[in-house]
Parts: sequence; structure tokens; C-alpha cells
Amino acid sequence: MSQSDNSDNNNFYLNEEPEETQNIYFDLHDKIIDRMSNNSYMVKLTGKELIHYVKNWCFNRTSDDDKIQELYDIKKNSSVLIEPTWIFTLIYDEMSDNFDKLYMIDGQHRREVIKKLLVDNPYSKEQYYCIVYNINYCETENQNLAIDLFKKINNNKPLSIPDIPDIIICDIVYNIINNNILNPNKSIKIKKENNKANNPYIHKKELFNLLNNNMDKIKMLSKDKFIENLIIIRNKLCYKEFKDLYKLNDDNKKKYDTAKKIDFWLNLKTSKYPPEEWIKYITVPHELI
Repeated sequence: MSQSDNSDNNNFYLNEEPEETQNIYFDLHDKIIDRMSNNSYMVKLTGKELIHYVKNWCFNRTSDDDKIQELYDIKKNSSVLIEPTWIFTLIYDEMSDNFDKLYMIDGQHRREVIKKLLVDNPYSKEQYYCIVYNINYCETENQNLAIDLFKKINNNKPLSIPDIPDIIICDIVYNIINNNILNPNKSIKIKKENNKANNPYIHKKELFNLLNNNMDKIKMLSKDKFIENLIIIRNKLCYKEFKDLYKLNDDNKKKYDTAKKIDFWLNLKTSKYPPEEWIKYITVPHELI
């Protein structure tokens, strides 16, 4: 199939798309236009492919709606004949449970702009260059490699501290997920569908954001001390009676019963000790009453 044929068939998720094009198979390797090394290469993707097949990296910074709108306005209203080319940085994780195994490590705001532009013109065939790096287990065992790559890519950009995923936080999240006391029944969700979970479950992205927003407290502790203190907090919460945690209503009773059943106590959102409250005691866990 030629490049132009591929482009024509990329309207597969438009409502008016012919039925026979619905099952087109996307193969990243067919998109390679240049190999840079054994573990990196450049591909060319349409905007629709970029949106449909590339997911945001779990530890990426929170999207800034104002920044997205600013970039959109510039792109939408640009009358310049020559403007900077958007180049995205992706990770290909062959071992990922994400179906398409591609993660956006740099360019998430521009990706959101492309979404908006496709709403304006769903038939757009504009293509974008992407540099792809192979890193397996990029959100778990090899997250440090992904973070190091992110920092190198952004080395010359004026990033504020919240922009940069912190290796300490990522490592702590990974250790919480794999701790048999804190997470005995895999109650911390790790799939990427929406980066949220219904309490008392919690998603690792929510946990990462909680810790990232409390860096001032966390950086006072070693990783082992943090886990030790969190276990103390967990133990204090799990032995509290219902009346000491919640107001009496059916919904709270259901959440409390679920927390007991799965033995997970770090996301009692509607209780007296939601995550935003127990984190205040992370340096002094014995003070939690």
C-alpha cells in the first residue's frame, strides 16, 4: 500500500467512514523514515494516528489548558508561510499493557492542540515527525531511563520544577505499588484508560500527583523512611472503626466495607482522612490521631 493510500485510509474513526476501513492495522515500523540508532528512529504520523495510537506517559506533567489554547490560537491563526516544524518525542514500550505501546514523553500540549484542530477539520491529512526511543517497562522498572531521556530533551528549555517528573517520586510510587502491606490486593490501578480509579481504589497517576504536590515534605525523607511512615499511617487507618472515619450513610458504609475487603486504606476520599489529609502526617505519622 502506498503512502498516499495510507493517508486516505486514515479517516477510519470518522462517523462517515466506510465500514471496510474500520479494521486497518497500524504498524509503527511501516512509518519509519530514518533509523538513528539501534534503539531510536524517526517516523511520520498523521494527526489522527498521533491521537489514536499514542498515549500520554503516566508521569508526564499535568496539561495546562491556557498553554493549549495559546498554542491552538497561534496554529489556527498563523498566516506565516514558514513556521517551526512540530517534532514529537515518543517511547515505544514493547512490554507495555497499553495496546499500541506508544507514549508521548514530550509534546503533550501540542498533541492536545492537534485534537482541537482535528475537530475543526476531521479530514486533515497533516503529518508530524516523531522521534521514537525503544524503552521497555518505561513506567515501572525502567522509568528512570524515561525520566532521564525527558530531562535531556528539555535540557535547554526553561522548565519549572513541577514540569520535570521527579525520579524520587516515581521510585516511591513504584515501591508503594509493589509493597505487600500497602497494596496487598493490587488496589493501585496501573492501566492508562483514564488515569483515575473509584475510591477506595486509586490510580498510580493520582498517587504520583499527590506526592508531587507535597514534594516539600517528601524530600525530607529517604525512600525507605517514607515507606516505613506510610505503613504506620496505613495501620492507624485500617484499625479505625467506621464511626471514626466516616459520616454515617449507605455510600460511605459501602466504601468502608470495600476498603476492608481489599485491605487498602490510602484513598478513603470521603472520610476524615483522604489522601490530601494523611499526607500531612508523612513526616510525623504517630501524630495522626
